[in-house]
Amino acid sequence: MNMHVGIDLAKGRIQVAYDRLKAAEDNLLNLHLRDSLHSAYYAAYTAIRVLLNLEHEEQRKHSGNIGEFRRLYIKTKKLDLALSSYIGDLYRYRDIGDYDLDYIPEHDLVADMVKNARKFIEAVDEYLNLNYFTEEGI
Repeated sequence: MNMHVGIDLAKGRIQVAYDRLKAAEDNLLNLHLRDSLHSAYYAAYTAIRVLLNLEHEEQRKHSGNIGEFRRLYIKTKKLDLALSSYIGDLYRYRDIGDYDLDYIPEHDLVADMVKNARKFIEAVDEYLNLNYFTEEGI
Protein backbone atom coordinates (compact mmCIF):
# COMPACT_ATOMS: atom_id res chain seq x y z
CA MET A 1 0.00 0.00 0.00
CA ASN A 2 1.19 3.50 -0.79
CA MET A 3 2.15 5.02 2.59
CA HIS A 4 0.38 8.32 1.82
CA VAL A 5 -2.84 6.44 1.10
CA GLY A 6 -2.41 4.56 4.38
CA ILE A 7 -1.79 7.78 6.26
CA ASP A 8 -4.80 9.48 4.68
CA LEU A 9 -6.97 6.51 5.63
CA ALA A 10 -5.55 6.52 9.16
CA LYS A 11 -6.37 10.23 9.53
CA GLY A 12 -9.96 9.57 8.52
CA ARG A 13 -10.23 6.53 10.76
CA ILE A 14 -8.87 8.27 13.85
CA GLN A 15 -11.62 10.85 13.27
CA VAL A 16 -14.12 7.97 13.45
CA ALA A 17 -12.70 7.18 16.90
CA TYR A 18 -13.25 10.81 17.96
CA ASP A 19 -16.79 10.72 16.55
CA ARG A 20 -17.54 7.61 18.62
CA LEU A 21 -16.06 9.32 21.66
CA LYS A 22 -18.37 12.30 21.07
CA ALA A 23 -21.31 9.87 20.96
CA ALA A 24 -20.15 8.40 24.29
CA GLU A 25 -19.93 11.87 25.83
CA ASP A 26 -23.36 12.88 24.48
CA ASN A 27 -24.92 9.64 25.75
CA LEU A 28 -23.37 10.24 29.16
CA LEU A 29 -24.84 13.75 29.31
CA ASN A 30 -28.24 12.37 28.35
CA LEU A 31 -27.94 9.54 30.89
CA HIS A 32 -27.94 6.81 28.24
CA LEU A 33 -25.31 4.97 30.24
CA ARG A 34 -25.28 1.63 28.40
CA ASP A 35 -24.97 3.42 25.08
CA SER A 36 -22.21 5.56 26.53
CA LEU A 37 -20.24 2.47 27.62
CA HIS A 38 -20.75 0.93 24.20
CA SER A 39 -19.58 4.02 22.33
CA ALA A 40 -16.61 4.61 24.66
CA TYR A 41 -15.33 1.09 24.07
CA TYR A 42 -15.76 1.31 20.31
CA ALA A 43 -14.01 4.67 20.25
CA ALA A 44 -10.89 3.17 21.85
CA TYR A 45 -11.17 -0.05 19.85
CA THR A 46 -11.31 1.97 16.63
CA ALA A 47 -8.03 3.64 17.62
CA ILE A 48 -6.46 0.19 18.07
CA ARG A 49 -7.63 -0.81 14.62
CA VAL A 50 -6.13 2.36 13.14
CA LEU A 51 -2.72 1.46 14.57
CA LEU A 52 -2.87 -2.18 13.51
CA ASN A 53 -4.05 -1.35 10.00
CA LEU A 54 -1.31 1.23 9.54
CA GLU A 55 1.64 -0.62 11.04
CA HIS A 56 0.78 -4.31 11.36
CA GLU A 57 -2.09 -6.64 10.60
CA GLU A 58 -5.53 -6.55 12.11
CA GLN A 59 -6.85 -9.73 13.75
CA ARG A 60 -10.30 -11.23 13.27
CA LYS A 61 -11.56 -10.87 16.85
CA HIS A 62 -11.66 -8.05 19.35
CA SER A 63 -9.60 -10.06 21.84
CA GLY A 64 -6.99 -10.71 19.15
CA ASN A 65 -6.69 -7.02 18.28
CA ILE A 66 -6.45 -6.05 21.94
CA GLY A 67 -3.80 -8.72 22.47
CA GLU A 68 -1.81 -7.52 19.47
CA PHE A 69 -2.10 -3.93 20.69
CA ARG A 70 -0.70 -4.94 24.07
CA ARG A 71 2.08 -7.00 22.50
CA LEU A 72 3.12 -4.41 19.92
CA TYR A 73 2.58 -1.14 21.79
CA ILE A 74 2.44 -1.75 25.54
CA LYS A 75 5.11 -4.43 26.00
CA THR A 76 7.47 -2.49 23.72
CA LYS A 77 6.71 0.70 25.68
CA LYS A 78 5.70 2.60 22.56
CA LEU A 79 2.56 3.58 24.48
CA ASP A 80 1.84 3.97 28.20
CA LEU A 81 1.02 0.92 30.31
CA ALA A 82 -2.17 2.57 31.61
CA LEU A 83 -3.73 2.16 28.16
CA SER A 84 -3.75 -1.60 28.65
CA SER A 85 -5.96 -1.22 31.73
CA TYR A 86 -8.18 1.30 30.00
CA ILE A 87 -8.95 -0.97 27.07
CA GLY A 88 -9.42 -3.96 29.37
CA ASP A 89 -11.94 -2.09 31.52
CA LEU A 90 -13.72 -0.61 28.50
CA TYR A 91 -14.02 -4.06 26.91
CA ARG A 92 -15.34 -5.65 30.13
CA TYR A 93 -17.93 -2.98 30.91
CA ARG A 94 -19.09 -2.72 27.29
CA ASP A 95 -19.60 -6.49 27.30
CA ILE A 96 -21.57 -6.39 30.55
CA GLY A 97 -23.61 -3.40 29.39
CA ASP A 98 -24.42 -5.02 26.06
CA TYR A 99 -25.32 -8.50 27.31
CA ASP A 100 -26.37 -8.41 30.98
CA LEU A 101 -29.91 -7.07 30.97
CA ASP A 102 -29.91 -6.82 34.78
CA TYR A 103 -26.81 -4.64 34.91
CA ILE A 104 -27.43 -1.04 35.92
CA PRO A 105 -24.38 1.10 35.09
CA GLU A 106 -23.39 3.70 37.66
CA HIS A 107 -22.93 7.22 36.32
CA ASP A 108 -19.52 7.73 37.96
CA LEU A 109 -18.16 4.51 36.51
CA VAL A 110 -19.42 5.36 33.03
CA ALA A 111 -17.96 8.86 33.33
CA ASP A 112 -14.59 7.29 34.20
CA MET A 113 -14.82 4.94 31.22
CA VAL A 114 -15.54 7.85 28.88
CA LYS A 115 -12.65 9.82 30.36
CA ASN A 116 -10.32 6.85 29.90
CA ALA A 117 -11.51 6.34 26.32
CA ARG A 118 -10.56 9.97 25.64
CA LYS A 119 -7.09 9.45 27.17
CA PHE A 120 -6.69 6.29 25.08
CA ILE A 121 -7.60 7.95 21.79
CA GLU A 122 -5.51 11.03 22.51
CA ALA A 123 -2.47 8.84 23.27
CA VAL A 124 -2.91 6.94 20.00
CA ASP A 125 -3.48 10.18 18.12
CA GLU A 126 -0.30 11.67 19.64
CA TYR A 127 1.65 8.56 18.59
CA LEU A 128 0.27 8.85 15.06
CA ASN A 129 1.06 12.57 14.93
CA LEU A 130 4.63 12.01 16.06
CA ASN A 131 5.26 9.09 13.71
CA TYR A 132 3.06 9.64 10.66
CA PHE A 133 1.03 12.83 10.50
CA THR A 134 3.97 15.23 10.37
CA GLU A 135 6.30 16.02 7.51
CA GLU A 136 9.06 14.17 9.36
CA GLY A 137 6.87 11.07 9.72
CA ILE A 138 5.83 10.90 6.09
